[in-house]
Amino acid sequence: MNGYYAEKLTQADVRLLMGNCNTCPPEWRAEGVCYSFHKFYYFQGGQCRLEIEGDVYHPKPGELYLIPAGKRHSYSHSPKDPVTKYWCHFDLSFGGIRELNYQPQTVVCVPERTRTAELFDRMFRLHGSASPADRLLEKAALLELLAVFLERIDVQKLLGRLEDDFSYQMSRYVQEHLSGPIRVGDMAEAVHLQPSYFIQKFKKNFQVTPICYVNQMRLQNAARLMEGHPGDGLEELARASGFDDYRYFSRLFRKYYGMTPSEFRKRQAVIGQARRKEAAP
Repeated sequence: MNGYYAEKLTQADVRLLMGNCNTCPPEWRAEGVCYSFHKFYYFQGGQCRLEIEGDVYHPKPGELYLIPAGKRHSYSHSPKDPVTKYWCHFDLSFGGIRELNYQPQTVVCVPERTRTAELFDRMFRLHGSASPADRLLEKAALLELLAVFLERIDVQKLLGRLEDDFSYQMSRYVQEHLSGPIRVGDMAEAVHLQPSYFIQKFKKNFQVTPICYVNQMRLQNAARLMEGHPGDGLEELARASGFDDYRYFSRLFRKYYGMTPSEFRKRQAVIGQARRKEAAP
């Protein structure tokens, strides 16, 4: 592996969002979904149909699949032979870059069963612990699971040449200008494209319009600021994320997260209190 890809891997940062090991209910199915997080599916049994960006797979027990964020996919299984699998949703970035390429050569591998199952079990056991050490161990288990996968696929095809990649350039541009005004014309100019063609290309790569993507990144940044700065005012944090109109921000936040900013902050406070109680001697 050359220095470019080795450097990208050293910048890997992960965060487990949720996960479990279970037998899927009969209604486990979806068509053409697309999410902002990555997924691991580690199949243990059952009959499944998985489609990613138009390619169809029929996972077998022992196969580990990575579904990258932003990639359209569908899934279903046979209620007569239901799927049992380990699964998790997670955030992943390489030096701030969250997008991964999709190719059939980068979506599935067959890892060593005992080690892989133990990593999933360890992650789930540690997830939600109030202990700072346990949270680090949870992240370490997810990083090791990622390493298990990357050892068995073509990393260069998964990462691509990110500094020349449209998705990379746009992600970097938005992150660098998040707190200030971001205009579609300026985004198009940054990659030397006409605005009309730029919008088409952007929607093809991100599955949303440029403005929708910018708002999503700003809302996610605001949520992180609320978690990290519980004493700061909500309007102040909204402005720091690029929203000058707090009412507009609040409306978008509720639509995206299913709760108002105040409700989100109260929930984070309750979670924080529960963790402190659990950590108390």
